[in-house]
Amino acid sequence: MNGLRIHGIRPELWTELAADLKTRQAVVLEILPPIHVLETGGGALIFAEAWPAERYASSDTTEITIENLVTETLVWCRKLATAMDALHQSGHVWLDFDPEAVEFRGNHVRITNLDWRLFPAGKCPSHLAKISKRFSPPEVCQFRDDQVGPQTDVFHLALAAYYRLAGLERHGFSDLGLEAFGFDFPPLRIYRPELPTGIWPALSQALSKNASQRHASPLELIQQLERAAGDHLRSHYLPSAAPPTPSEERNVLQRLFGRKKSPPPVEVFDPIVPSTTLEIGWQCETGRAKLSAGTVNQDQAVVHTIPVHQSEIQLLIVADGVTHSRVGSGERASKLGCDTLVATVREQILGLAPLAKPDWNTILEIACQSASQAIVNNALSIPDRPEVVHDNDLMSSTALVALIDGRDLYLANVGDSRAYLISQGRAEQLTVDGDVATSLLREGVPPEQVQEMGAAGKALRYCLGACRELANGQLVADLERARPQLSQWRIKPDEIYVLCSDGLVEERVFLNPEDLVTIAEANSSGSAQAIAEAMVESANSRQRLPSEAEPAGYGDNITCIVIRSAHGPSQVVLSGKG
Repeated sequence: MNGLRIHGIRPELWTELAADLKTRQAVVLEILPPIHVLETGGGALIFAEAWPAERYASSDTTEITIENLVTETLVWCRKLATAMDALHQSGHVWLDFDPEAVEFRGNHVRITNLDWRLFPAGKCPSHLAKISKRFSPPEVCQFRDDQVGPQTDVFHLALAAYYRLAGLERHGFSDLGLEAFGFDFPPLRIYRPELPTGIWPALSQALSKNASQRHASPLELIQQLERAAGDHLRSHYLPSAAPPTPSEERNVLQRLFGRKKSPPPVEVFDPIVPSTTLEIGWQCETGRAKLSAGTVNQDQAVVHTIPVHQSEIQLLIVADGVTHSRVGSGERASKLGCDTLVATVREQILGLAPLAKPDWNTILEIACQSASQAIVNNALSIPDRPEVVHDNDLMSSTALVALIDGRDLYLANVGDSRAYLISQGRAEQLTVDGDVATSLLREGVPPEQVQEMGAAGKALRYCLGACRELANGQLVADLERARPQLSQWRIKPDEIYVLCSDGLVEERVFLNPEDLVTIAEANSSGSAQAIAEAMVESANSRQRLPSEAEPAGYGDNITCIVIRSAHGPSQVVLSGKG
């Protein structure tokens, strides 16, 4: 049963608002609730029809799975995008965007905070009562009239989806607003490590500071998000399926956007496993700045084949030793860490029962913590170490461990070495950094406060060799800080995965993620090894050699492992340097 919302307008405000109300009443759209005005006593009463409330699952519900969260979010966003499209067709923008100011009835949406006023595209009115610190894009905050249009609502919708998926929908980031951190949104995977690939690249584009770089319309954004979510659910629940026919494609999307709480059944498609050829190339270099300064390479790269039952797995490791330590060294820590990782994985495989399916996540977690314990034990056994040492004095290393079993890629990450997926012209980070800044963001510290930390935010909170000091001064391994972030991905043809140390990719210092795409595309006819070498060469070229002004130069060791998948016979081709 419908109800009414009633707004009272004082006489001193009615003169200003009367013209707006007449303009609003002249526009008839399904998304706008019908309103009636009763002038009384010099003021007015506004009557607007209200629908009964229809609620959707909140993203902070602990029981909700990532698949259901994505599904619920995209169902909600598509309805809002459809309403926005109708508004744009009439030449208006939802300038005072508020996701709470909507009514749902089935697939129909009405925008309730547009009862009084409509805002035309191409103008940011001076009488906008309140600019939302949580949602307003740069063109609204800075009153850039020429940029206000449908792409403003693309930003609004993308940010609403971001908040919902991140579990921040109730309060957003902080009371200071988006301008406080320069609209540099933290990667969504920080809050949702298990997020399907393709979601964050789409939202990141939609949240661009430059309106012209966003999607042309909210519906275009939603279509890209739906494609990413559909691909994820097919690969997650139907890992062996052949490419769906158009009718099957519709069925998948119907299941995805039918708001069902259970995943689609596996038995829908006949399993057909397409053959995939994997090329793995790698390069590990000291880097020209470090080489000129006469320092050693503290990075390690491992590409190792291990037999498992009647097949083989590939074990890939990138380790970056931490430079400054009073006990031991970065190169010692990274070498010992890699040796222990390989030995521990091998040992656990040998202990498997015949035909038992390995639990790779558990195996990788045990391996990382064993490697961390080994580094701490080794550091504490050094005979000539200083008499008094503290927890941050011991040697340590990052570790990015990848294990390939058929077409499944398992990642375990401790520290700030990274894994990227290059697909459809975009590079997406799959791992979450283990530094202080990222940890604080995940704990809810506002981005502007994290930005103020500067270089201190780069310090590692998670690493191999992490230790803690007991009350009596004794140092022991802190295995909680060596617990890896674990994830699993299905390798599809025509994808490239890049595993690297921060000497290869560090935004605004060496390569940016976008540079990986450019280099991969420029070397698309070459091998995985050629791509790895080109990436290392490009990062190396950005280093600065030692000079009088900069005696140590500026650079880092560089490690890059490239995995390239293609249609072809099931095989793995290996090559590498360093």
